[in-house]
Amino acid sequence: MNLVHLFGTCVAYSGIYCSHLKRLKIYQYFEIYIYDFVGSIIKTLSDITCIRIALARQRVLLGRNFYFNNCDY
Repeated sequence: MNLVHLFGTCVAYSGIYCSHLKRLKIYQYFEIYIYDFVGSIIKTLSDITCIRIALARQRVLLGRNFYFNNCDY
């Protein structure tokens, strides 16, 4: 998704090197709905997945009495 976002970025605000895609209304809708909205949903799902993995790892470690009781190195 970031590759598509690069097509509309401007190097300088004077507009000399700006893409014409940035000025199109369809590109602006794409950036709002797809890049911002769907991108934030994907990032949120990724964060939730990381939290679930961390909780699953903690459950495994606590199930084996890993803390100070049985130090099996």
